[in-house]
Amino acid sequence: MQRITLPLLYSLFLTNLLNLLLITSAGDSLLYTIISNVTTSNSTYKSNLGDLVSFLHEKASAEGYSEQTFGVPPDQVSGVVLCRGDVYDPDCTGCIDRAYGYVTNNGSSNSIPIEAVIWYDFCLFQYSNQPISPTDNSPRFFMWNTLNSTNQIFDGWDQSNEAMISIINSTLLAVLKDASHQAAFNSSKRFGSAETIDNYTPQIFGLSQCIPSFSNDMCNVCLQDLINELLASYHGRQSGRLVGVKCNLRYETFRFFYGIIDVRVNPLTEILPPPPSVQPVSESSKGRRSRLLGIVISVTVVLLILGCIIGIIFRKLRSAENEISQEEKALAFSDATLDLMNGEGSADVPLFHFNQLVDATSNFSLDNKLGQGGFGPVYKGVLQGGLEIAIKRLSARSGQGLTEFRNEIQVIGKLQHRNLVRLVGWCVQGQEKLLVYEFMPNKSLDFFIFDETRAALLNWERPAKGIRVSSDMETLSTFSDMHGIDGKRGGFSN
Repeated sequence: MQRITLPLLYSLFLTNLLNLLLITSAGDSLLYTIISNVTTSNSTYKSNLGDLVSFLHEKASAEGYSEQTFGVPPDQVSGVVLCRGDVYDPDCTGCIDRAYGYVTNNGSSNSIPIEAVIWYDFCLFQYSNQPISPTDNSPRFFMWNTLNSTNQIFDGWDQSNEAMISIINSTLLAVLKDASHQAAFNSSKRFGSAETIDNYTPQIFGLSQCIPSFSNDMCNVCLQDLINELLASYHGRQSGRLVGVKCNLRYETFRFFYGIIDVRVNPLTEILPPPPSVQPVSESSKGRRSRLLGIVISVTVVLLILGCIIGIIFRKLRSAENEISQEEKALAFSDATLDLMNGEGSADVPLFHFNQLVDATSNFSLDNKLGQGGFGPVYKGVLQGGLEIAIKRLSARSGQGLTEFRNEIQVIGKLQHRNLVRLVGWCVQGQEKLLVYEFMPNKSLDFFIFDETRAALLNWERPAKGIRVSSDMETLSTFSDMHGIDGKRGGFSN
């Protein structure tokens, strides 16, 4: 056991202090900006932008992420804020303030740019007078360590040293893939970090992040695209990052993020042995020693290459095992969706694209949430043609499978009654299952049954004139409970 001495404690203190200073100073760094040269002095647009920033600021302080739209065209402004997953207040909101200040300083005293994207180490701030795409990861940019010093290249990086290049490549790939897998499948904040095991050379730290509104598969695809681009052009540099508006990657040879590291990576099963100590030899034995040294080096290189290959195969097998359940689920849903589209009765009910429903509900905003039922939440939305709809987003924990989902479409699609909400369409994507109904603004049946001040509006004489009271009211009540319409903002007509 190493004896703890005063010089050792002093050295550890300086090392930790240096890492903290590196992280803190990086947080104040402006990385990249894209600012429109078109400006506006429209006071309404400027006011909407100010309200947008205030909303994003408050939401990000609690969750680190927010998207919202304020105003109506032509003065409408949409924006998004994403803070790095390991950063909390006041660093998060302070970064947003700096980004907004940078934008306002790039206009004149009475005008501002109509759109901009600002990246800092700690946050992303984007706004525009046009709707922001929920999936497109552009614009994006590369950042490399561009210093000419050879110290900025990994030790041992030499085009003639194939064994060492293989080690560095496999190590970097393992760190980025593990960090990305953590972000996509194991983090609600869509954030992951990784490092190599202690005393492993080279020592690499990696970070991956997506916007939290991405599904597991969307985040995984986005990050895998970045990994492929980054590895194709990094040329052995000790640091680099590839940053977009929906997902980003970064790696360094020092720890540059806060908190506990999510994954510790062992890229290879064998590590390069230390060079042998060479003792002085006589002239008569130099030839024999040289041949022996050549044999030892050759055998070592062969073993090292085999170790690299075995390590890479092991990593791929382990990654395949971790991802097979996700692939099976995706395939199962794809096959079931085809069956659903060809099923009896489902062809009469339109199929919606998932992005249509995302746009209609402002990405399922809480402001559009109508209520919560046993099978999941219900949101209000508006289609491009102006049709108001109510969308039931089935919870993955509801226990309702595709068979029940298909039966529900077939049954409800055939029901026609003036007191029943009409089924407008349906959607299946990945593990998402959604039903789209016509939106009715006059609340649900239980609002009139259980509210004493309004009970007189639905007396027994009114329904007795043309319908069977007990069966219709039972049907309406059951339908209301089943579909999560709680009477707060919408549902059924009286």
